[in-house]
Amino acid sequence: GSAVVEHPHAKGFWRVVGVTRYDCDLRDFGATARLFEQAQPSYVFHAAACVYGIGGNMKNQGKSFLENTLINTAVIDAAKQVGVKKIVAMGTNAVYPWPPATTPIPESEIFNGRPHSSESAYGHAKRGMLAMLEAYKDSYGLDYVYLVSGNLYGPCDKFNPETGHVLPTMIWKFYQASILDKPVELWGDGSPQRDFLYSKDLARIVSEAMATNMSGEINIGNGTTWSIRQVAEKLSAISGVSLDRVKFDPAKPNGRMCCTLDLSRIKAAGFKPEYTLEAGLLETWDWYKANLK
Repeated sequence: GSAVVEHPHAKGFWRVVGVTRYDCDLRDFGATARLFEQAQPSYVFHAAACVYGIGGNMKNQGKSFLENTLINTAVIDAAKQVGVKKIVAMGTNAVYPWPPATTPIPESEIFNGRPHSSESAYGHAKRGMLAMLEAYKDSYGLDYVYLVSGNLYGPCDKFNPETGHVLPTMIWKFYQASILDKPVELWGDGSPQRDFLYSKDLARIVSEAMATNMSGEINIGNGTTWSIRQVAEKLSAISGVSLDRVKFDPAKPNGRMCCTLDLSRIKAAGFKPEYTLEAGLLETWDWYKANLK
């Protein structure tokens, strides 16, 4: 979200209203409606969500479903009420059925089976958002782009071992190991593969999705997958924590082994990532160290 706000500011767009959880509780229909009535936006970038990572999602299935459903419903309905022209909403690859019928997974597969059990409630809540966007476009003409992303990371992430996603959690663990001379303990066996997209590359996609005639569901990602073990090797080099101090725990869940998305639509629009994984990790690591307080 912060990268999405910063990108248009850097391009000279000054009528950009960035809303954080401290400005408005988007789970509250009334508060959200008043926010939209006051701001009168023409375009909405919807990046808000309650996200817990694999461990947190498994422990908070009910809370994840309820809070995300409340947020998405309040935002989309408020957008309709004030006549928003277009909304770009962040989906997640957790919406896809597991196991996938085909790989890489095309956008047409979203509703063709149950999501992976580790992210079922979160995936269903995000599916509900897409269903609502489809209905509101049909009934009220509210145009939308629903971006289905792989794993996102970057500055301002949730660097929390209990509720963070895999990459910011790994950064937290490697940093702790670097200052406390402790081992890095990682869930699973290190073999699951992920497509990691840097937040600044995401912000470019989001802006293009709004400014062009893109519409409907669109998979996004870097286009390259890395195993968790490969990411650990890169963070070892960045942090100075030797690989012999990295311990994988196969008793903990791996989550989905691989979720490769079909990126044909976003590639046809001309998108190419500007950041390699190494460059994005280094920039995120430096930001985290500089902002620990």
